[in-house]
Amino acid sequence: LPPAMSPARRRLMLAELAQARHRATHADELPLAAAVRLADALGAFLDDLAIDGVDPAEVGKIDAGQYARHWEQVLAFLAIVLDAWPKVLAEADRMDAAARREKLLAAQAEAWRAAPPDRPVVIAGSTGALASTRALMAAALEGPLGAVVLPGFDPTIDDDELRAILAAPAHPQHAMAAALADLGIAPAEVQVLPGAAPDAAKANRNALLTEAMRPAATVGRWADIASAAFDQAVGHMTRIDAADEDAEARTIAVFLRH
Repeated sequence: LPPAMSPARRRLMLAELAQARHRATHADELPLAAAVRLADALGAFLDDLAIDGVDPAEVGKIDAGQYARHWEQVLAFLAIVLDAWPKVLAEADRMDAAARREKLLAAQAEAWRAAPPDRPVVIAGSTGALASTRALMAAALEGPLGAVVLPGFDPTIDDDELRAILAAPAHPQHAMAAALADLGIAPAEVQVLPGAAPDAAKANRNALLTEAMRPAATVGRWADIASAAFDQAVGHMTRIDAADEDAEARTIAVFLRH
Protein backbone atom coordinates (compact mmCIF):
# COMPACT_ATOMS: atom_id res chain seq x y z
CA LEU A 1 0.00 0.00 0.00
CA PRO A 2 1.16 3.58 -0.59
CA PRO A 3 2.24 5.38 2.59
CA ALA A 4 -0.28 7.49 4.49
CA MET A 5 -0.44 11.22 3.87
CA SER A 6 0.42 13.23 6.94
CA PRO A 7 -2.56 14.93 8.66
CA ALA A 8 -1.02 18.40 8.29
CA ARG A 9 -0.36 17.96 4.58
CA ARG A 10 -3.88 16.65 3.96
CA ARG A 11 -5.40 19.49 5.91
CA LEU A 12 -3.58 22.16 3.91
CA MET A 13 -4.20 20.48 0.53
CA LEU A 14 -7.91 20.11 1.25
CA ALA A 15 -7.98 23.76 2.34
CA GLU A 16 -6.42 24.74 -1.00
CA LEU A 17 -9.06 22.73 -2.86
CA ALA A 18 -11.80 24.40 -0.79
CA GLN A 19 -10.40 27.83 -1.65
CA ALA A 20 -10.23 26.93 -5.34
CA ARG A 21 -13.82 25.72 -5.28
CA HIS A 22 -14.99 28.89 -3.54
CA ARG A 23 -13.05 31.03 -5.96
CA ALA A 24 -14.67 29.30 -8.93
CA THR A 25 -18.23 29.57 -7.62
CA HIS A 26 -18.19 32.90 -5.74
CA ALA A 27 -15.51 34.90 -7.55
CA ASP A 28 -13.87 35.97 -4.32
CA GLU A 29 -11.33 34.62 -1.85
CA LEU A 30 -12.17 32.28 1.01
CA PRO A 31 -10.23 33.21 4.19
CA LEU A 32 -7.65 30.62 5.15
CA ALA A 33 -9.23 30.02 8.58
CA ALA A 34 -12.56 29.20 6.96
CA ALA A 35 -10.85 27.00 4.38
CA VAL A 36 -9.09 25.04 7.14
CA ARG A 37 -12.40 24.50 8.95
CA LEU A 38 -13.89 23.16 5.72
CA ALA A 39 -10.82 20.98 5.23
CA ASP A 40 -11.32 19.45 8.68
CA ALA A 41 -14.97 18.68 7.87
CA LEU A 42 -14.04 17.19 4.50
CA GLY A 43 -11.31 15.10 6.11
CA ALA A 44 -13.75 13.75 8.71
CA PHE A 45 -16.18 12.90 5.90
CA LEU A 46 -13.45 11.02 4.03
CA ASP A 47 -12.54 9.09 7.17
CA ASP A 48 -16.18 8.20 7.83
CA LEU A 49 -16.51 6.80 4.30
CA ALA A 50 -13.38 4.70 4.80
CA ILE A 51 -14.37 3.43 8.25
CA ASP A 52 -17.89 2.47 7.14
CA GLY A 53 -16.62 0.95 3.89
CA VAL A 54 -18.71 3.22 1.67
CA ASP A 55 -17.68 3.68 -1.94
CA PRO A 56 -17.51 7.47 -2.55
CA ALA A 57 -19.31 6.92 -5.87
CA GLU A 58 -22.39 5.77 -3.93
CA VAL A 59 -22.78 9.16 -2.24
CA GLY A 60 -23.96 10.75 -5.48
CA LYS A 61 -26.76 8.16 -5.75
CA ILE A 62 -28.49 9.25 -2.56
CA ASP A 63 -32.12 10.29 -3.14
CA ALA A 64 -32.61 13.41 -1.04
CA GLY A 65 -36.31 13.71 -1.85
CA GLN A 66 -37.70 17.13 -0.97
CA TYR A 67 -34.17 18.33 -0.20
CA ALA A 68 -32.90 17.46 -3.67
CA ARG A 69 -32.00 21.04 -4.63
CA HIS A 70 -30.03 21.59 -1.44
CA TRP A 71 -28.42 18.16 -1.82
CA GLU A 72 -27.23 19.12 -5.31
CA GLN A 73 -25.39 22.06 -3.78
CA VAL A 74 -23.88 19.81 -1.13
CA LEU A 75 -22.77 17.32 -3.79
CA ALA A 76 -21.19 20.12 -5.80
CA PHE A 77 -19.10 21.00 -2.76
CA LEU A 78 -18.34 17.36 -1.94
CA ALA A 79 -16.90 17.01 -5.43
CA ILE A 80 -13.71 18.24 -3.75
CA VAL A 81 -13.32 14.87 -2.05
CA LEU A 82 -15.42 12.67 -4.34
CA ASP A 83 -13.70 13.69 -7.59
CA ALA A 84 -10.64 15.88 -7.03
CA TRP A 85 -9.13 14.30 -3.91
CA PRO A 86 -8.61 10.74 -5.29
CA LYS A 87 -6.64 12.28 -8.17
CA VAL A 88 -4.51 14.29 -5.72
CA LEU A 89 -3.76 11.14 -3.72
CA ALA A 90 -2.87 9.19 -6.86
CA GLU A 91 -0.48 11.89 -8.07
CA ALA A 92 1.19 12.05 -4.63
CA ASP A 93 1.27 8.24 -4.30
CA ARG A 94 -0.35 8.52 -0.88
CA MET A 95 -3.42 7.19 0.95
CA ASP A 96 -5.62 8.69 3.63
CA ALA A 97 -4.45 7.30 6.96
CA ALA A 98 -7.92 5.99 7.91
CA ALA A 99 -8.38 4.22 4.58
CA ARG A 100 -4.93 2.67 4.85
CA ARG A 101 -5.60 1.47 8.39
CA GLU A 102 -8.89 -0.14 7.31
CA LYS A 103 -7.16 -1.99 4.46
CA LEU A 104 -4.41 -3.18 6.79
CA LEU A 105 -6.94 -4.47 9.32
CA ALA A 106 -8.88 -6.25 6.58
CA ALA A 107 -5.68 -7.80 5.22
CA GLN A 108 -4.64 -8.97 8.71
CA ALA A 109 -8.05 -10.56 9.32
CA GLU A 110 -7.88 -12.32 5.95
CA ALA A 111 -4.36 -13.58 6.69
CA TRP A 112 -5.43 -14.99 10.07
CA ARG A 113 -8.41 -16.76 8.52
CA ALA A 114 -6.25 -18.24 5.76
CA ALA A 115 -3.52 -19.38 8.17
CA PRO A 116 -4.63 -19.32 11.85
CA PRO A 117 -1.61 -18.41 14.04
CA ASP A 118 -0.22 -21.25 16.17
CA ARG A 119 0.67 -18.78 18.91
CA PRO A 120 -1.60 -16.77 21.25
CA VAL A 121 -3.30 -13.80 19.61
CA VAL A 122 -4.89 -11.39 22.08
CA ILE A 123 -6.89 -8.32 21.06
CA ALA A 124 -7.15 -6.20 24.20
CA GLY A 125 -8.52 -2.77 24.97
CA SER A 126 -10.74 -2.37 21.88
CA THR A 127 -14.50 -2.01 22.21
CA GLY A 128 -15.02 -3.26 18.65
CA ALA A 129 -16.64 0.00 17.59
CA LEU A 130 -15.38 -0.31 14.00
CA ALA A 131 -16.52 -2.98 11.54
CA SER A 132 -12.90 -3.68 10.58
CA THR A 133 -11.95 -4.21 14.22
CA ARG A 134 -14.86 -6.61 14.70
CA ALA A 135 -13.69 -8.55 11.62
CA LEU A 136 -10.23 -8.77 13.17
CA MET A 137 -11.77 -9.99 16.43
CA ALA A 138 -13.74 -12.67 14.57
CA ALA A 139 -10.63 -13.85 12.76
CA ALA A 140 -8.67 -14.01 16.02
CA LEU A 141 -11.40 -16.01 17.77
CA GLU A 142 -11.47 -18.51 14.91
CA GLY A 143 -7.87 -19.42 15.70
CA PRO A 144 -6.95 -22.05 18.29
CA LEU A 145 -5.33 -19.57 20.67
CA GLY A 146 -7.26 -16.37 19.96
CA ALA A 147 -8.79 -14.18 22.66
CA VAL A 148 -10.52 -10.82 22.91
CA VAL A 149 -10.38 -8.78 26.12
CA LEU A 150 -13.18 -6.20 26.31
CA PRO A 151 -12.38 -3.15 28.47
CA GLY A 152 -14.93 -2.44 31.19
CA PHE A 153 -17.57 -4.84 29.88
CA ASP A 154 -20.55 -5.30 32.20
CA PRO A 155 -21.03 -9.06 32.62
CA THR A 156 -24.41 -8.59 34.33
CA ILE A 157 -26.13 -7.54 31.07
CA ASP A 158 -28.95 -9.91 30.13
CA ASP A 159 -30.51 -10.38 26.69
CA ASP A 160 -33.27 -7.80 27.26
CA GLU A 161 -30.74 -5.26 28.46
CA LEU A 162 -28.52 -6.04 25.48
CA ARG A 163 -31.33 -5.28 23.03
CA ALA A 164 -32.03 -1.97 24.78
CA ILE A 165 -28.34 -1.02 24.72
CA LEU A 166 -28.10 -1.88 21.01
CA ALA A 167 -30.87 0.66 20.40
CA ALA A 168 -29.07 3.33 22.47
CA PRO A 169 -25.86 4.41 20.65
CA ALA A 170 -24.90 6.82 23.46
CA HIS A 171 -24.77 4.07 26.07
CA PRO A 172 -21.19 3.37 27.23
CA GLN A 173 -21.65 -0.38 26.61
CA HIS A 174 -23.14 0.09 23.11
CA ALA A 175 -20.00 -0.55 21.06
CA MET A 176 -19.17 -3.76 22.92
CA ALA A 177 -22.79 -4.94 22.79
CA ALA A 178 -22.81 -4.34 19.02
CA ALA A 179 -19.50 -6.20 18.67
CA LEU A 180 -20.84 -9.21 20.59
CA ALA A 181 -24.01 -9.24 18.49
CA ASP A 182 -21.94 -9.08 15.32
CA LEU A 183 -19.71 -11.91 16.57
CA GLY A 184 -22.70 -14.03 17.61
CA ILE A 185 -21.62 -14.11 21.26
CA ALA A 186 -24.12 -13.82 24.11
CA PRO A 187 -23.15 -11.61 27.09
CA ALA A 188 -23.35 -14.66 29.36
CA GLU A 189 -20.54 -16.27 27.33
CA VAL A 190 -18.11 -13.47 28.21
CA GLN A 191 -15.87 -14.59 31.06
CA VAL A 192 -14.20 -12.45 33.69
CA LEU A 193 -10.41 -12.69 33.50
CA PRO A 194 -8.96 -14.89 36.25
CA GLY A 195 -8.01 -12.74 39.19
CA ALA A 196 -10.01 -9.77 37.90
CA ALA A 197 -13.26 -10.47 39.73
CA PRO A 198 -14.24 -7.34 41.69
CA ASP A 199 -14.32 -7.25 45.48
CA ALA A 200 -17.56 -6.43 47.27
CA ALA A 201 -17.06 -2.67 47.19
CA LYS A 202 -16.23 -2.62 43.49
CA ALA A 203 -19.09 -5.01 42.70
CA ASN A 204 -21.52 -2.68 44.47
CA ARG A 205 -20.07 0.30 42.60
CA ASN A 206 -20.44 -1.54 39.28
CA ALA A 207 -24.06 -2.34 40.14
CA LEU A 208 -24.71 1.31 41.01
CA LEU A 209 -23.22 2.50 37.70
CA THR A 210 -25.15 -0.13 35.75
CA GLU A 211 -28.40 1.11 37.28
CA ALA A 212 -27.49 4.80 36.81
CA MET A 213 -26.71 4.24 33.12
CA ARG A 214 -29.68 2.08 32.21
CA PRO A 215 -30.95 2.86 28.69
CA ALA A 216 -34.26 4.73 28.61
CA ALA A 217 -36.14 1.63 27.49
CA THR A 218 -35.37 -0.22 30.73
CA VAL A 219 -35.54 2.48 33.41
CA GLY A 220 -38.70 0.76 34.66
CA ARG A 221 -36.37 -1.94 35.97
CA TRP A 222 -34.38 0.42 38.15
CA ALA A 223 -33.45 -1.54 41.24
CA ASP A 224 -33.61 -0.43 44.84
CA ILE A 225 -30.05 -0.52 46.14
CA ALA A 226 -29.75 -1.25 49.83
CA SER A 227 -28.29 1.56 51.93
CA ALA A 228 -25.32 -0.54 53.03
CA ALA A 229 -24.50 -1.49 49.42
CA PHE A 230 -24.85 2.14 48.32
CA ASP A 231 -22.58 3.38 51.11
CA GLN A 232 -19.99 0.75 50.16
CA ALA A 233 -20.26 1.70 46.47
CA VAL A 234 -19.50 5.38 47.07
CA GLY A 235 -17.16 4.85 50.04
CA HIS A 236 -13.98 5.69 48.11
CA MET A 237 -15.52 8.28 45.80
CA THR A 238 -15.01 12.02 46.16
CA ARG A 239 -17.71 14.57 45.47
CA ILE A 240 -16.54 17.94 44.16
CA ASP A 241 -18.93 20.81 43.42
CA ALA A 242 -17.20 22.86 40.73
CA ALA A 243 -18.01 26.52 40.24
CA ASP A 244 -18.30 26.16 36.46
CA GLU A 245 -17.45 23.85 33.57
CA ASP A 246 -13.89 25.18 33.33
CA ALA A 247 -13.19 24.38 36.98
CA GLU A 248 -14.82 20.98 36.50
CA ALA A 249 -12.59 20.18 33.52
CA ARG A 250 -9.45 21.33 35.35
CA THR A 251 -10.35 19.23 38.39
CA ILE A 252 -10.88 16.13 36.27
CA ALA A 253 -7.55 16.77 34.51
CA VAL A 254 -5.71 17.00 37.84
CA PHE A 255 -7.21 13.71 39.05
CA LEU A 256 -6.37 11.98 35.77
CA ARG A 257 -2.76 13.16 35.95
CA HIS A 258 -2.55 12.04 39.56
